[in-house]
Amino acid sequence: MKAFLNGLGTLCLFFCISYNVKAQTTLINTQFTESALPAFVSSDGTINTTKAADGICSKGMIQVNKGQFIELDVASCSSLIMNMKSTSENSARTVNVKYKIGTVTDYNNVAMPLTVQLAASFNLTDIYPELISSENISIRLEPANGNIQVHDLVLLSKGLSSGNAITSFKMNGQVGDELVDANNHTVSINVLAGTPLANVAPHSIGISPFASVSPQATAPQNFALGNPVVYKVTGENGDFLNWTVIVSEVSSAQKEITDFKLKKSQLGKSIIDASSGAITVNVPDTAKLDDIVPYYIYTSDLTSVSPAITATQDFNNPVVYTVTAADNSTKTWTITVNKIDINGFPGLDLSQVVGFASVSADGFTGPTTGGAAQITGRTNDTVYINGPDEFAKFCTILKERIKYKTYSNNPLTIVLEPGTYTGAGGTESVWANQMLTIQEQENLTIIGRRNVVLNFGINVKRSSNIVIRNLNIRDYYDDGINIGEPETHHVWVDHCTVGHPLNMPADPEHPDGGIDVKNGASYVTISWTKYQNSYKTGLVGHSDSNGATDNGRLKVTYYANHFFHTNSRNPRVRFGEVHVLNNLEEQVQLYGIAAANGSSVYAENNFFLNTRWPMYADRTTTDFKALYGYGSDATFSSKTGNYPALGLKQVGNAYDDGGLPAITAQINAAMLNPGGRSVKFDELNPEAVFNPSSYYTYTAMDANVVRKIVPLLAGADVIDFFPKASTATTLPLTLLAFDAIVQDRLNPKVRLTWTTTNEYNTQDFEVLRKSDEGNFEKIAIVPAKNTAGEFTYSAIDDKPFLGSNYYQLKQNDKNGKYSLSKTVAVSFKPKTNLKLYPNPATSVVKVTHPAALTSGTITLVSADGKVVAVHKIATNSNETSISLDGLTPGFYTLLFNQGAEHVASKFIVQ
Repeated sequence: MKAFLNGLGTLCLFFCISYNVKAQTTLINTQFTESALPAFVSSDGTINTTKAADGICSKGMIQVNKGQFIELDVASCSSLIMNMKSTSENSARTVNVKYKIGTVTDYNNVAMPLTVQLAASFNLTDIYPELISSENISIRLEPANGNIQVHDLVLLSKGLSSGNAITSFKMNGQVGDELVDANNHTVSINVLAGTPLANVAPHSIGISPFASVSPQATAPQNFALGNPVVYKVTGENGDFLNWTVIVSEVSSAQKEITDFKLKKSQLGKSIIDASSGAITVNVPDTAKLDDIVPYYIYTSDLTSVSPAITATQDFNNPVVYTVTAADNSTKTWTITVNKIDINGFPGLDLSQVVGFASVSADGFTGPTTGGAAQITGRTNDTVYINGPDEFAKFCTILKERIKYKTYSNNPLTIVLEPGTYTGAGGTESVWANQMLTIQEQENLTIIGRRNVVLNFGINVKRSSNIVIRNLNIRDYYDDGINIGEPETHHVWVDHCTVGHPLNMPADPEHPDGGIDVKNGASYVTISWTKYQNSYKTGLVGHSDSNGATDNGRLKVTYYANHFFHTNSRNPRVRFGEVHVLNNLEEQVQLYGIAAANGSSVYAENNFFLNTRWPMYADRTTTDFKALYGYGSDATFSSKTGNYPALGLKQVGNAYDDGGLPAITAQINAAMLNPGGRSVKFDELNPEAVFNPSSYYTYTAMDANVVRKIVPLLAGADVIDFFPKASTATTLPLTLLAFDAIVQDRLNPKVRLTWTTTNEYNTQDFEVLRKSDEGNFEKIAIVPAKNTAGEFTYSAIDDKPFLGSNYYQLKQNDKNGKYSLSKTVAVSFKPKTNLKLYPNPATSVVKVTHPAALTSGTITLVSADGKVVAVHKIATNSNETSISLDGLTPGFYTLLFNQGAEHVASKFIVQ
C-alpha cells in the first residue's frame, strides 16, 4: 500500500515531468484549498480556498501582491511547476525569482524575471535550470508590479533511494520459489539433484529499484553445496547489505509440457489438458501439416523429449511425445491438430463487406462484390497476370475495357501472380504519373495471389463496384490508392498492406497518402488493411474549399484496419460521414482520428495502443486552445487548420498507453488520461453525428477483442484467398514470439517466453512489468546466446499483480543500444469484487464489498497521487458511503484494503 501511494505520489495533477534524475519524492503538491500553508511553503500573501478554477489553474489559490512574497524551503529540487495568472487579464506582471543554495546567506537573482498575465503553467526548473539542486535550496518569488495568483504548486525532491535488497533470485534447475529472508539477508534455493553448480551464472537477480549488485548477475559463481555465495547490494544513496545465497538439492519428477505451438500461423494458443496429456491446436484449413517441426515445445526443467523437438512430424494425424523427467519417470502427450475455416470465426465473415460499400445507393444495389457480381445474362471472367513481365497485359485489359468494351458485359477478376511490379511496360491512358489508373470501370476485382508488391499507386476514378484485395503497395511516389470523383462509388479495399515495410520514409512529403478518398467519391469501405510506417496515412476530403462537391458524399467506413507506426491522418476527415469501426491504432505518432471542416465522424470500438493523441474534433483556434491548452510544445495545436467539424462521437473505444513517455507539454490536465501519457478521447456535438446503423447492419467487436485479432488478420498475404492453388502458410507473425502464459492462477505465476533468431551483438534481455498504474519496471534479466540460430528463452513472474499485468521485453545490445518488444498482458481477478455507484458521482459514492470481518480502510487517491480521504470500514458491514464534499471534479482511485486484499477501482467526480 505504502509503495503504491509513493509511486502515485510522483505523478503531477496537470502534466507529468521527466528529468534525467534518479529517485524523486513529491515534497509539495498543493492547490491551496486548505486555509493553512502546506509544509515547506511560507508567504505573506492571502489564501482563497474557494477561488474558482480558470483554464489551466485549479480551484483555490494564494494571492501575492507587490511587496509580498512566496518562498519554498526544501532539502532538494528536481522539478518545480506553478500555475499562475495576473489578477488582471489586461495587465502583465513582472515577478522576480530568487534562490539560495546550501549555506549561502544571500539570494541570487535569475537572469530574466518571469512575466505572468493569462492563466498559464510555468515549469520553473525548465525555465531556470539553476533551480535544480541536490542541496538545501530556498526559492522565492516577489511580484515587482501588481498582484499574482498562484493556483497550483508541485515540487519534486531530488532524493536518493536507500533500497539495497535482493527481491528475487532464479537459477537453472531451480525447484519451487526461492526463500528471501529480509531479516537475515539470506536467499535459500532448491535445485534438482544433478544440476551443475560449480561455474554457473544465475538466470536473474531481482534487486531494489536504483540499486546495484556486485558481483554482476551475469558473472559465473561456485554455488556448490556447502559453498554459500555472497552478493553486495548497494542502494542509490550508497548504503549496502551483503546477501548470502545458499543452494540445496532436491529430487523432482516433473514431466509436463507447459506450452506448445505448432507454427507461426497457429490460431490462438494451444489447449493443454495436463490431466490427460492431451494438447489441441487450431490452424487455418489451408495449413500444410506434413513434415512440420513444431515452432516450440516448452517442458518442465531438466526433462528430455522423444522424438526430438527438432524432428519433423506429420500432424495430419495425432502425434505422441514422451517427456522423461530427471528421475527417469515418463509421461506421454498427444498433439491433435484441427483445421479451421478462417471465414467461420463467429462474427467474422471475411467474404462479406462491412460498412458503406455494402449499402444500396447511387443507382447501385449493394453490396460491393467486384468481379464476383451476379448479373443476369453475364458470366464471371477471370484473367491471370503471370508476374511483372505481363504488366503491359494488365494495362491493356483495363484500357480495352474502357475503349473497346471488351470485358464490359461480364464481371471481371484480375489475378496478379507473385512478384514485384514496378510499372515497367505500362501503356498510355491507364499508366501515368507513376500511378495505375482504374477509370470508367465497373464490376471489377483486382487481387494478388500472394507476395504481390506494387511499387506504384492506384488511381480509381469514375468507377463503381470495385474490389482491391491482397496487395502490398509500397515505395509509391504519390498516393498508395486514390479514390476520387463524384461518379466513383462502391469501392472496397480489403486485406492490403500500404506503406514502407521497415521504416518511415526519408521524405515526409512523398509518398503522400496511403489510401485517400477525395473529390466526391462515396460508399467506400477499407477493411482488414495494414497501414505501416507512413506519414500521411488516410485522407477523406482533399481540400477545405471543396465543400460544394464533397458535402453529402465521402461516406466511408474504416473497419478492422491496423494503423501501425504511422504519423497522422488515421484518418483525417473533411465534410464526409465516416465510420471508424474496430480499428487498431498502434504507435501512432502525431494524431489518430481527426474530424475537421464540417465532417461527421463516428468512432466506435477502436483500440489505441501507445498512441499519444487518439482522436480529436477540430475547432476554431480559440475553442481548440481553450479545450487543450497551448504550451511551448506546438504538437498540441490543431494539425487540421482549425476548421470546425460538424461532430465527433466516440463509443466503446479503449486504450493502453503504458509504453509511452509522460507528456511534458503544457496541456490542459482535464484532457489527459490517468498517468499523463496520452490525451483523452474527444467528442464534439455527438448528438449531431450520423448513426451508421441507419445506413447498414453490422456487429461491432469489443475493443479488447480488436486488440488481439486485428494484428492476426489485417494486411496482405494473411488470408489465403486461393486455397486450392496455394500451399502458402497463412497468418505470418511480423514480430518475434513473445508471450505471457498464466502458469498458476491459485498461486499466481506467469511464465514469459520469447524466441529469437540470428542474434548478433546481443547482451541480455530484461523482462519489464507494469500494472494499470505506474511505469514498467524490471523483474528479470536473462543472458543472451548471442549467436546464429533460433533460441527460446523463458522467465517466471512469481509475484504478479492482482488485476492487470503488462509485460514488455527489452533487448540490450553490447554497444548500449536497446529495443522494446510489443506489450502482452495477463490478468488475475482479485477475490474481492467492488461495486461503486453512482459513477460518475457528485456528492456521495457508495461502495459495496464483502462483509468486513476485520477492520479495514477505503482510501481515495486523486489523479496526482495525493491521498484526499481515508475511511474506516465498519465491522460486518458490506456497504460504505463516502462523502465527496470538497473534492474537485476529475478522476479518482478508490483503494479497498482489508487483510491481504488490496483492490483498486476508478471513478469520476463530477
